[in-house]
Order: sequence, then structure tokens, then C-alpha cells
Amino acid sequence: MSKGLKRLTASTLREFQKIQDMQSDGADQHFPTILRAKVAAGSATLSTQVKVDENQMRAAVVDRLPELLEILREEEIKYALRQQQKTG
Repeated sequence: MSKGLKRLTASTLREFQKIQDMQSDGADQHFPTILRAKVAAGSATLSTQVKVDENQMRAAVVDRLPELLEILREEEIKYALRQQQKTG
């Protein structure tokens, strides 16, 4: 799903660029409807991509949590030993 969503996001960005570059001559009576539908679909896609990216970032942080806690524990031990040497 993630690869498909990334492709869809890239496609949406290209489509948004096309929409940005579109010039309406007023002859196509369906133009406003098509434009609204494309913008709505693009917005939904980009919103979903942002949520996926946020979840991936959160997972990366959680994956490192045990490592960071171990580093903290080791530093606390080193600090306690230094404090003992100062008072001892």
C-alpha cells in the first residue's frame, strides 16, 4: 500500500501542477465540476500521505526508545560513579 500511495501522491502532485497551469476558456460547462473533483481527490491523497509519514516517524522514534533508555541508564551509572569519587 505504501508504494502505491507514494505513486498516487506523485501523480496527484503532477495533476495539481496541471490544474494550476490550466486555463479555462469558459466553453466547457463541466470544467468547474471536473476541477472540484480533482482538487478534492488530490487533497484526500495528500492528507493520507501526511498521516502515513507521521506514523512512520512515530514508529522510528518508538523503535529507538529501548536503545535510548539503555544509554540513559549507562550515563546515570557513570554519573553516580563520578559523584562517589568526588565524595569518597
